[in-house]
Amino acid sequence: MRNLKHDKKGIPIVSRTDIEYWAEKILSYFDATCFERPQATPLASICKRLTDEFDVKFEFNIDLGDSPEGYHYRGRFHISSQTIFIDKSLAWNDPRFNFTLAHEIAHYVMHRKIDTSILGKEKDKEITDTNRQLILDHVQSDNPRDWIEWQANKFASSLLLPRQTVPFAVTQRQKELGITSRVGTIYLDRQRTNFSDFKNIMDFLVSIYETSRASIRVRLKELNILIESETIKFQNNSMEPVVSVLRRLF
Repeated sequence: MRNLKHDKKGIPIVSRTDIEYWAEKILSYFDATCFERPQATPLASICKRLTDEFDVKFEFNIDLGDSPEGYHYRGRFHISSQTIFIDKSLAWNDPRFNFTLAHEIAHYVMHRKIDTSILGKEKDKEITDTNRQLILDHVQSDNPRDWIEWQANKFASSLLLPRQTVPFAVTQRQKELGITSRVGTIYLDRQRTNFSDFKNIMDFLVSIYETSRASIRVRLKELNILIESETIKFQNNSMEPVVSVLRRLF
């Protein structure tokens, strides 16, 4: 990411709009057809070109172990060797695999210059991610780790769910379901019909974009497509899946 400004610790100084722009530049470089219609981002071919053109390495069959807090690591970016690791527990057909991979690619693109001492890693020049880092969609403090992970999640979301095609996919599915009111917007509250439509659209988007439901939900809210009733919002802005919450409500 040329011409990207960094702070003293090597963290990029970027806004949501900046990250969106850079993700689109990267996607356009590797496969501009992703903007033509709703479809999965071709991560396999992107990884191959990253290896061929930029000497980025990938490892998918390693147990990455657990964090000191007991959380299992899902992804790792080793900075000096330019190696991206995805834990072997994530199957290739698991939507979480794609989001984790896109998240680690984001670390490669954005965070190769960070001072890893801010992550508590004086010797190991790497960034390791558990589920907790991979669901962060907002920053509530000045913690540099939170900023890094928020940037990576925002980049991954923009890479996997292009803003040019997601609204079209939502509208397409709503028309197929016979929805004629507020087309282009999903309203989620405690009404069974609204929840049924929401779940149907989510299943449709997962099948197209092949990424996690949590990342899709965040992206829909970010694009002002998903409007959640106050009764649905979670305590402390946690990222528990909507389906789990509504199962308890009903």
